[in-house]
Amino acid sequence: MNQNKTVSQWLRTGKEMLAAAGRENPRMDAELLLEKVTGMNKIQRMTEGQTILDEKAAEEYAAFLDERAKGRPLQYILGEWEFMGLPFSVGEGVLIPRADTEILVEIILETAEKESLCCGLDIGTGTGCIPICLEKLGNMDMTAVDISPKALAFARENNEKTRPMWILWKATCLRLCRTVCFLWTSLCPIRLIFRRRTAKSS
Repeated sequence: MNQNKTVSQWLRTGKEMLAAAGRENPRMDAELLLEKVTGMNKIQRMTEGQTILDEKAAEEYAAFLDERAKGRPLQYILGEWEFMGLPFSVGEGVLIPRADTEILVEIILETAEKESLCCGLDIGTGTGCIPICLEKLGNMDMTAVDISPKALAFARENNEKTRPMWILWKATCLRLCRTVCFLWTSLCPIRLIFRRRTAKSS
C-alpha cells in the first residue's frame, strides 16, 4: 500500500477498503480510525486534507484498517467508546456498551425516582458503564461484581476515569437479604438488583 498519501487520500483508501470488506459503516469507521491516528477532527481533515500523512501514522492507520477489514470490532481498535455521554475504555474481554443499554439506564433512572431506589448491585459489570452512569446521573450507591479479572481491570480503569465511589468485588456467589427490587431486562445479559430507600425511624 502506497504510504506517500495525503490525509484525504488515506481516508478515501480507508472507506474503499472497508466497503470492499463488507463492513457496515465504512465511512464512519475509516473516519474514526483516522482520527485516532492523527487526532484530527472532521473540520481539520477538511482544511488540512492535502497534508501528507507521515510514515508512522500511515503505517498505524493501514494496520487499523486491516484489523477492521478482518472483522475486529471498531470499538476494540479505538480502545474507547462513548456511553451516556461518557468515555469508557473497552477491549477484548468485555462487551461493548450499546445504545440499547443506554435505554436500560434511562429506565432505571426513571424507576429509581418513582420507587425511591437508593443503591444497587450490577452482576457481570464488564466495563462498569451501568453502575458508573447510575452513580453519576442518579446519585445511587452502586456495587459492581464480575468474575473476570480482565473485566474488573476495565471497570476499575473506567471507575477512576469518571470518579464515582463504588466498590468492585470478584465473586462467584453473593448473599443478599431484606427488601430488594429485581429488574430483569432482555436488552442485554445483565441482572441488576436494587434496594429501596427506607423511611428513617422517628
